[in-house]
Amino acid sequence: MFKRWFKKKEQPPISTKQETLEEIEDGAGIELAGRTIRRTVKPVIGASILQLAEQHKVDWNSNCRRGTCARCRSKVLEGMEHLSEPNEAEIARLEPEELEQGYRLGCQVKIVSRGKVVVKHAPYF
Repeated sequence: MFKRWFKKKEQPPISTKQETLEEIEDGAGIELAGRTIRRTVKPVIGASILQLAEQHKVDWNSNCRRGTCARCRSKVLEGMEHLSEPNEAEIARLEPEELEQGYRLGCQVKIVSRGKVVVKHAPYF
């Protein structure tokens, strides 16, 4: 019974090969700044910021993956146009002022097009 409750949702496949610097030098990299680790990774259309951070071992705190705990709260510093629009979970959890300032939930925001994106992990605590 518990297996059904905690069953992981299907996630877009993320390549396990390490990107070379040349592959992301075309300006289409996703720069992820965790608490202590900062990496620029190749964008994967349909992947969330949290998925990319976990895949590339960037220290991005998360808990629920549903958009309710806000531990993965992030500040988009550049490239908002390459990300999905705020969904219901983000609108319910974040204040309108936060969304205007560029805050998003890493578990909810997805890459929708190639381009330079800079995101910093910015939890409340």
